[in-house]
Amino acid sequence: MSKGFAKQSLILLANIGDLMEFVFRAPFRSMKKYRRSSKNKSRFWNLAILPLFCVTAAISYSYSLFSSPWKSLKQVSSAKRRDMFLAIPALVAMISTGYVIITVTSSSDAIESRYRAKIREALADKEFEKANIYLSRIINGNHDPSREDLFSFAMTLSQTGNVDRATAILNELAPDDQSGFSQAHTVKALNIYSLIRESATPEMLAKMKWHLENSHDRNSQEINQAWALYYMAVQQPEKAVSHMEQAAEINPKLLLTAADIYKSSNNSLGAKRTLRRAEEFFERSLSKNPMDADARIWLAKTFVKLDEIKRAERILLAGDQIHSTPQLKRAIAEFYVMWHDLSVLEGANYQLQLGSLQKAMEFDIDYAPIYERLTRQYRRSDGQTNAASIKSMLESAIANGQSTALAHFAIGNMHWIQGENDKAEWHISQAYRIDNRLAAVGNNLAWLLAHKEEPELEQALKLARAVVKQDSDKSSFRDTLATVLMKRGELEEALVEFEKILPQIVNTKPIHEKISYLYTKLGNEDLAALHHQLAVQVDQSE
Repeated sequence: MSKGFAKQSLILLANIGDLMEFVFRAPFRSMKKYRRSSKNKSRFWNLAILPLFCVTAAISYSYSLFSSPWKSLKQVSSAKRRDMFLAIPALVAMISTGYVIITVTSSSDAIESRYRAKIREALADKEFEKANIYLSRIINGNHDPSREDLFSFAMTLSQTGNVDRATAILNELAPDDQSGFSQAHTVKALNIYSLIRESATPEMLAKMKWHLENSHDRNSQEINQAWALYYMAVQQPEKAVSHMEQAAEINPKLLLTAADIYKSSNNSLGAKRTLRRAEEFFERSLSKNPMDADARIWLAKTFVKLDEIKRAERILLAGDQIHSTPQLKRAIAEFYVMWHDLSVLEGANYQLQLGSLQKAMEFDIDYAPIYERLTRQYRRSDGQTNAASIKSMLESAIANGQSTALAHFAIGNMHWIQGENDKAEWHISQAYRIDNRLAAVGNNLAWLLAHKEEPELEQALKLARAVVKQDSDKSSFRDTLATVLMKRGELEEALVEFEKILPQIVNTKPIHEKISYLYTKLGNEDLAALHHQLAVQVDQSE
């Protein structure tokens, strides 16, 4: 081999070495930097970059052994132009390697982008299961998922029934004792708000306040409603009404609630001013669209709160003539039931009270509160003629095939009032056979079956449990269940049910008496005596 050929070969190797340094060392350093990022770490390794690193490292190390002599040779002589053409294979290798690196390192981002697009589509279509699947892929593929992704994951979990896991994630994102992720604090605050609208403990109020303060949401309707509830609970109506009026900027219907807050703090001028604002808003809506039933109904409610009952009636009846809808007919029935209640409070004559209920039936015969009021009216009737007129109304409804379940139920209750238990049981059973979704019907039937001369306790218990499952918050339903359990001799379970409802009811005397009886049977004389004493105290106070 000639010296010239050897020299040219070494020079070529030196040029190739420089290219290799560019191809491998620079990407190698970039890859190391990319790999150190906590956000990309798992994504990088999961896409099989490790083998590429190994190959790159080996070539780079081999080059480092020979780079110095190659560079020395370059100083001796420069390569001829034709020698550079011999470096084309290295250049091709460089481009190919760069393409592979760019493709591999960007593929994970492309996959994640596709997942996020799928998530957006699924959420728009309310396909929460589908959104949950893609979110879980993003989170499971990342050792350090973002709080935004975790929050979205929690929301989809709650929508798909996995409430426990969703709650755990929210508790991690928004602890009760330190500031966390703002959106999670907002959700937790609103969850507590939904629980304490009926009754609030100091602990729940303090917790809701903490999450409200850390939510960073100051403008939404729901947050302002939650703040209003909090300030009402801590007896600061001025702050409460301020937040409710802010909420009403988004939802003007809340102006009526703001007016109620003003009234509760004896600010009648503030209440009237707020109701006039509501009147102006709903009248503008109606002037733009006379067939807007929702605006018409809310305008009527505003007139009722302003004690302008006749105006409320006129606006509703005019709407029924312009464009009658089921929503409007139900609102008119509600209005006449409300008018009936007012006439009872004001001591109006019997026929006027009954007339309001007859009008309500004309517009919506399926409105259940009508039948509840008819039963009360029957109880208040002072003669056979009045009682017969009410039964006649109900029998006519049954004969015409109108709301037969509710009509049978009301007639059954009237027979019960008269002590005609067999007739009462038949009508109430018939009502339940027609529509077993009516919880009140099932409850009364369970009570009747348990108090027959020959009680049907098994069937009564089955009905009572179904009713409580359907509506677990109603104390009268739990009272029936507890009574049936007591009659069956299941004393401890009956005691649990009675003690659950004790804080919720107004007339506690019969419950104290039943609890006293149960403690006596269970051998706890001290608690039995205490409940007996409480029953006596209630009786004396009445």
